[in-house]
Amino acid sequence: MPLDPTVRKFLEELNKVMPQMTKIPLNEFRKMFREFFTSQPRRPIHKVYDITIPGTEAKIPARVYVPREGNDFGVLVYFHGGGFVLGDVETYDPLCRELAAACDCVVVSVDYRLAPEYKFPAAVIDAFDSTKWVLEHAREVNGDPEKVAVGGDSAGGNLAAVVAIMARDQGLRPTLKYQVLINHSWVLT
Repeated sequence: MPLDPTVRKFLEELNKVMPQMTKIPLNEFRKMFREFFTSQPRRPIHKVYDITIPGTEAKIPARVYVPREGNDFGVLVYFHGGGFVLGDVETYDPLCRELAAACDCVVVSVDYRLAPEYKFPAAVIDAFDSTKWVLEHAREVNGDPEKVAVGGDSAGGNLAAVVAIMARDQGLRPTLKYQVLINHSWVLT
């Protein structure tokens, strides 16, 4: 099967930048990353709004996506990728809209603290605190506390796996129902 022309163009552009990546200041690279992903189309859905989750170490920004009118949806607590140094709720807004619509669930996209400004285990703590909050407050975001999942891509998938283990080991109730771990890798030629 031939490679999609849009994906091919993206990979070609990425190949041009990759050798210079280590020479680009982090703030500039974050800006480029954000601009690319936020330029993607945004599916209209029923409701999108920002919240702040009270964490044990910090206030955690998050964005809630409600796919349609109704209550008692399953809830996906989503942790974005970006190698623990890139990404935020704005960057992943197009993807989270698609997930909410395709899965007919509420998505809570967590804006965990990034390295290098925040050292390990800051992201893990934010991810766990956010999940715990969603389990306790699922009804406030039109969800069912008995149908909460964690998920993420790349670094976010790592966070989701760690949070699931922590939730199990700490006996969080209600329990998590699923994990959605998305792994992707770039093949550059």
